[in-house]
Amino acid sequence: MNQPNIDLTQSSEVLSSTGGQIFATGYVLRRISKFLTATPDDIIVPVQIMYDPLTMEIVSEMLDPEIRHFYQNKNENIIQ
Repeated sequence: MNQPNIDLTQSSEVLSSTGGQIFATGYVLRRISKFLTATPDDIIVPVQIMYDPLTMEIVSEMLDPEIRHFYQNKNENIIQ
């Protein structure tokens, strides 16, 4: 797999709402109905996220756009 040639000096930093630079990795769990999956039971799917460990704010840019709105409603200060 080819990696793009990226010059990090041309990038900008992402900060938390409190100015923090360090983020942690975690997971949110999504339940998918057995009726959609045609399985005997619902399925639990882990979705990896990045968040500020001090405020627990999720970096919404890292979420799939299809589920981003679910987490913006739960935390008004989600990092964008």
